[in-house]
Order: sequence, then structure tokens, then C-alpha cells
Amino acid sequence: MTGQILCNEADPGYYVDTSASIIQTECAKGTYSSNYGASDASDCIKKDVEKNSLIIIAPILVVISIILLAGTKTGIGRRSDEEDEEE
Repeated sequence: MTGQILCNEADPGYYVDTSASIIQTECAKGTYSSNYGASDASDCIKKDVEKNSLIIIAPILVVISIILLAGTKTGIGRRSDEEDEEE
């Protein structure tokens, strides 16, 4: 095979828009290419931010709920009976 150049495909999240390039370009912020071999910036599509945010936020909300629930059971953050009587 004379004259043939070995090419690597772009990794997911990147694209290579020049033939035989050894440099891949990262998709623009907020976009992503999930496949190998993207060859143009248009192959990078908008990320599903809401889905990713939910994956991050859900465990945090669970922890906060547990802390708040534990606080109400132990009396943390509650006024004492003396404070209630003063009012």
C-alpha cells in the first residue's frame, strides 16, 4: 500500500475536520459527539444538560433531606418550649 497514511478516528467528544490530521478538536462547550470518527463540528450536538444536571442534583437533594429529617428528630433547629412560652 504505497502512499497510504494511517488515520486514527476522532474520539467521542472530538472531531477531526482535516484529512490525515493528527490533531483532534474538542467539541464546543455545551456540545458533544458520542461517536468515534466525527469529521466536522456539526457532528457535535447539544448536550442534554437537564438530564445530566438531574443526575448530579438528585443525590445532593437526598442527602439534604436526610440531614433535615435527622435534625427534626433530634430537635436541632427547633425552638425550645421556653422560647414558645415567652411569645
